[in-house]
Amino acid sequence: MERQFQKIAYIILRQNNGSLLINVPLFVRVTDLQANGISDNHEQLMHRISELMCRHYEQRLTEHFSKLKGKADDG
Repeated sequence: MERQFQKIAYIILRQNNGSLLINVPLFVRVTDLQANGISDNHEQLMHRISELMCRHYEQRLTEHFSKLKGKADDG
């Protein structure tokens, strides 16, 4: 059976040298695909992962932009 994967998000990863890899796709393996291309369980999982990742990155971006704004205000 051929493995099938569904892209659920794009993430940012930090490399060993500290630089960022932006727009790295995040995939989950899926089985028992329905007409829409995914199973009910995986659809729920994708929504949950997406929700958690959005919250996480929203917080990180807010912190990042606050730091940038603070530096601009100081300079």
